[in-house]
Amino acid sequence: MYKKNLIGVSILLCIFFINDINAYPIDYITLENKFNARMEITDLYVVDLNNDGSKEIIATSYDSKVYLLDSAVNKIWQYDAKAYVYSVNAIDMENDGQLEIVAGSSRLQVLDFNMTPLKKSPRLDPAKKIVVGDFDLDGFDDIMVSTGRVRSNTVYIFNNKFEILWQKSVRGEFLWGIAMEDLDNDGKKEVIIGGSEILVYDADKNLVWSFKPDGGVGDLLVDDIDDDGKKEVLVGSYPNFYVLTNDGRLKWSYKTKSTVKSIHVTDLEHDGKKEIIIGSDKAYLFDAKGDLIWSFNTSGDVNFVHSGDLNWDDTEEIA
Repeated sequence: MYKKNLIGVSILLCIFFINDINAYPIDYITLENKFNARMEITDLYVVDLNNDGSKEIIATSYDSKVYLLDSAVNKIWQYDAKAYVYSVNAIDMENDGQLEIVAGSSRLQVLDFNMTPLKKSPRLDPAKKIVVGDFDLDGFDDIMVSTGRVRSNTVYIFNNKFEILWQKSVRGEFLWGIAMEDLDNDGKKEVIIGGSEILVYDADKNLVWSFKPDGGVGDLLVDDIDDDGKKEVLVGSYPNFYVLTNDGRLKWSYKTKSTVKSIHVTDLEHDGKKEIIIGSDKAYLFDAKGDLIWSFNTSGDVNFVHSGDLNWDDTEEIA
């Protein structure tokens, strides 16, 4: 049975130097900062949490802690969740322009920038993955979470009061890939679930289409990578990375040497064209057509990738 490997105990912050036109060669990727937790880091999210113009890193760990780090990976605070913490994201719960942290353990917990607990969900099975978006289009962020234990999983979508908007139980592998997106541009969001296979449901829980990868799903992301007005579904599995059309047809794929555990889309070169970063046996960078731009070796598998100009110096960092 496929089981997602854990990230190591460190967060490595790398710099990818860019100029106005093209990215410099791979030799210019350097390690800038490092943070060590007591146990494995399970998830991280990069965002300007307090609107001060500098981005923070939110990290969770099997040491039961939620960590808030500054852009230089210095610890601002740590919060004891009293249980393993598997996942993290950021949400504007009250639609007031102020982001809060939502962390997933045996329940969802919402914290503000000052580490004050604000809300919590009912008790759940371990919350493995969190996605934030406006599912019911009421102007408020909703929380999508995959929960479960071996062979038994449930996806919930909660509103900002932790009332259930959508719920579906799925047997099979852990649901490491989830998304809620309007795939067919009809003004209604579909629910995309990735475990043993990719399952796409409409708001009424009708199955729209499915796709069976070679292995269990390690991550999933929806984005219009080529800006043609049609969104693609990006799927990481073992050992392949797939790009699917919005109706489930294979567009292109790439074979790695391990499970693709993380996917991130960005415009690294600031040229109006998107690149795709994936984490597997190494970090890989692709253009939207599937051409490999570079790959970068680390000391082990790459479990999470993210990017952003953390300190507003016009240089893109990859965490």
